[in-house]
Amino acid sequence: MATLGHTFPFYAGPKPTFPMDTTLASIIMIFLTALATFIVILPGIRGKTRLFWLLRVVTSLFIGAAILGTP
Repeated sequence: MATLGHTFPFYAGPKPTFPMDTTLASIIMIFLTALATFIVILPGIRGKTRLFWLLRVVTSLFIGAAILGTP
């Protein structure tokens, strides 16, 4: 193309990068999915143990996400 009119072909500039780290986004989505499924299961747990199970699962999910999210 340079021989015709002495112009070079048009190439688009560099593509912009995704504004968020995709590994962090996938970790967040996995743990939010696990939390949502547990909340669906939660009404089947009887009595006061429901609160203890909720605290235990939410705490462990938070700790797991914090460990995996750390570079």
